[in-house]
Amino acid sequence: MNCLITIYDMHLTDGETERSETVTNAVIEGSAERYTVEYREQTEEMKDCLTRITVTGGKCVEIVREGSYSTSMKIEEGRHNLCSYSTPVGNILMGIYATKVVSDFYGGRLNNLELMYKIDVENQMISRNRIKILTDYKN
Repeated sequence: MNCLITIYDMHLTDGETERSETVTNAVIEGSAERYTVEYREQTEEMKDCLTRITVTGGKCVEIVREGSYSTSMKIEEGRHNLCSYSTPVGNILMGIYATKVVSDFYGGRLNNLELMYKIDVENQMISRNRIKILTDYKN
């Protein structure tokens, strides 16, 4: 199903908070047990990237990005996972520890997806992150 999504993104790095808000078209398919959200990145830096978020069981989230910034991240509440983040200047191996995953999908529609997680590189915490996705279905 096509819809508009609003992505609220917050990163806390070295005591500095960075926030952004992006509105974009997305395709959402699936059921409460397993669904995907797919959209094109809107920032100038990532304009050629396609992002696909797959949520399984409401608590396991996989984010796959294809393009100049490629990644495959697995975010599970209470678990530490490793991922590779590819940029135009090289690859970074990161750890991701999710403290909160909230998925509100019912009636065939995603209403809210919220992720809170920490990123570490070589066991040193780099940032605390929060992503919240809200949908706007136009009939």
